[in-house]
Amino acid sequence: MSTRASTEKEQEEDELKAERAPSHESPTDGAPDGGLRAWLQVLAAHLVIFNSFGYINSFGIFQPYYVDVLQKDPSTISWIGSIEIFLVYFVGTFSGRAMDAGFFYVTISIGLLMQLIGVFTTSISKEYWQLFLAQGLCQGIGNGLLFCPIIALISTYFNKKRAVAIALQASGGGTGGLVFPAIAQRLLYRIGFAWTVRIMGFVMLFNSAVILALIRVRPYAGDILHVSTSTTFNLLLLLNGTGIPGRILPALIADRFLGPLNTFIPVSLFGGLMLFCWIAVRSLDGMWAFVAFFGFPGGGVQSLFPASLSTLSKDVNTLGVRIGMVFSVISFATLSGPPIAGRLIDAHGGSFLNAQIFGGICMVLGSVFLFAARVAVHGFVLKKRV
Repeated sequence: MSTRASTEKEQEEDELKAERAPSHESPTDGAPDGGLRAWLQVLAAHLVIFNSFGYINSFGIFQPYYVDVLQKDPSTISWIGSIEIFLVYFVGTFSGRAMDAGFFYVTISIGLLMQLIGVFTTSISKEYWQLFLAQGLCQGIGNGLLFCPIIALISTYFNKKRAVAIALQASGGGTGGLVFPAIAQRLLYRIGFAWTVRIMGFVMLFNSAVILALIRVRPYAGDILHVSTSTTFNLLLLLNGTGIPGRILPALIADRFLGPLNTFIPVSLFGGLMLFCWIAVRSLDGMWAFVAFFGFPGGGVQSLFPASLSTLSKDVNTLGVRIGMVFSVISFATLSGPPIAGRLIDAHGGSFLNAQIFGGICMVLGSVFLFAARVAVHGFVLKKRV
């Protein structure tokens, strides 16, 4: 009896130790990977990207107008768009850390508010510096406060289906890139710049209300081809439209067969090769074909990039800050890219050749670095899903 009692006591002590021992299980192991609440978060995230990157992707509709009204050269105007994109990624370092620290709702609310302030103050701006502050700085900071936390949030709801979820989220850049240029095309020269931008602001206001109602944090954290303005709008719509399947189909392949990083490498390489093919475009028909094909890898890069990042982070409690750190590095590329391209175009007498070569080389080199990262983590095992 004493031996049996001693054995039972030892078993009870072992059970107590096991309960008190810290768990090394990743919180994503218990991710729902579906269900109404999880997919509603994807819808909310889609609307966040709709408001931010959908509007950013439409900067091309504003640039010719700004050049004409403000009498500034395109390279100077491009700083408004480039600083906006720079801040999206740079501010991610701080917004990601804020999410990890438990300030998700505060960060999202401030980000949405700054987006709205930026777009409505843009509608009343008359000078370059006013547009730079409203559209460049204010909206850029607002977008940066939203982008990193919303990606990190989706990553906590999905594990096996994470690439598809993030791809559906990223598709907001494509749907927004269809809606905002369409609004501009229909209204800009009918009711004027101010009310066109305000209508865009009201669309963003409605989306912001839906976003705040849905989000729930889990317990843990045309110059060369001389085409018309209407044709330019249509090319932009096609580019953003083909970007939607470009975001979703590679993500489906990533989730079902290859993994995000294995899919990201060929998609990125294809995008770089398409930029080199752009050099051969000499007609409007060729431009239609190029835009239709380039939209696919352009969208795929945007969706697979955050999915690849999130799979490389084993601890979701630091996911926000890690994604934010990478975004801060990217911010310098987005800040310097458009002005560099503008200078290359100016230096070549208005020809896009140097800028096309520059873009193609950057994309191809990016693919090489992605392959190097894959080899560094998993070696040359080609069948490894990562």
